[in-house]
This record gives sequence, structure tokens and C-alpha cells, in this order.
Amino acid sequence: MPLVEVMGLSKHFEVRQSPISRLLGAKRRVIRAVDGVDFSVNEGETLGLVGESGCGKSTVTRCVVGLTRPTAGKVTFSGLDVSTIRGDDLRKFRRSAQIVFQNPYASLNPRKTVSQILGQALVQGGLTNRAEREAEIVRLIESGIAIARALAVHPRFLVCDEPVSALDVSVQAQILNLLMNLQADYHLTERCTREEPSLTVSSSGHSVACHSYE
Repeated sequence: MPLVEVMGLSKHFEVRQSPISRLLGAKRRVIRAVDGVDFSVNEGETLGLVGESGCGKSTVTRCVVGLTRPTAGKVTFSGLDVSTIRGDDLRKFRRSAQIVFQNPYASLNPRKTVSQILGQALVQGGLTNRAEREAEIVRLIESGIAIARALAVHPRFLVCDEPVSALDVSVQAQILNLLMNLQADYHLTERCTREEPSLTVSSSGHSVACHSYE
């Protein structure tokens, strides 16, 4: 089963009409930001979503992590429908699927320090010991605050919405190299990218070929 599966994903936004337009009987305008997107991501895989500016990449990412409700289609995470997750399952999903936003200046609270932002994420992730939390904050800051906040809860799935689009070329390369290193450090990349798993028989009698089963 894929870790993330997107099936027929569509998101349409209705353009608000002015009172005069409504009085004149103007037709309702709808922007079809995303139409019929399908893809899946297995545990340990990296998927790049490529397209011109304004084609709906950010809308897709927000739908995948549950920040935007799709108009049609379905997004599942470990078999659960993202749009219907509630309660404890929703909290688990929030810890498992994190996003690095395209514009960290708009997504981070300027009234809080770096330590406060990361500390809040760590507490929500279950790290309540202050000394351990401060040590983890120092280690995370080396990754950059926007990425660090997403990594603070040790997610299984990380969405990066154009994390290098506003950076110089040399810095872009550094961030991309950092992300590849973080994949390995946080087990977001598995051995299957370089080693084919052996076929074994589980206790239930099913055949299994997966490094994670070990």
C-alpha cells in the first residue's frame, strides 16, 4: 500500500462577485486550480511535482497535508482518507505529515523567537523534558528554521513547497544537499533506493518483500 495516494484530485475556487455584478446577473466565475491529479508515494520515495508558476502545485501540496479540502477526488495517508480524519487520528496525521511552506516569512510567527517556534512543535510532538527539548532545538536549528519546524515531530512524510525558489543558485544547491542528507538521517529514504529487499514469508503465510518488515 502506498504511503500517500492521490486519486482524481481537483480543487476549484469560486471568484467572489461584486454586488453590482450580482445585480447585473453576471455568471459565477470558477478557477480550476487543480483538475484530475493522480499520483502515489511509497515509503522512502521522493516525488517531484513540476510545473509552471500558477499551475496548482501549492494547491496540491496543501490538499495532500489536509490544509485545503479538495473539490473532488481523494487523498489517503496509510489508507486513511485525509479529508475525514478526526480526533486522535488527526493528531497522529499532523505529526506524520509535515510541510515546509514556499514562503517561510508568511508561515512563521514574527512575534516568537526561533526557540519558541521549535519548542512548541517539540512539545506537541511529545518532548516535554526541557533539557532534552533545548538540546533538540540546537540540533534542529542547523537545518534551518522552516525545515527544522517540520522535522521537529519526526514525520514519516515531508512536503516541500518550492523550498529553494527564492534563494540564490549556490544556496539552492546547499539546501537540496541538506534535504538529501535529512532524508537519510530521518529515515525518509529507505534502503530500497539502493538495495532490493529479499522475499520472505510472514508468520501469517503471506509473502513479503520490504526492508521495513525486518
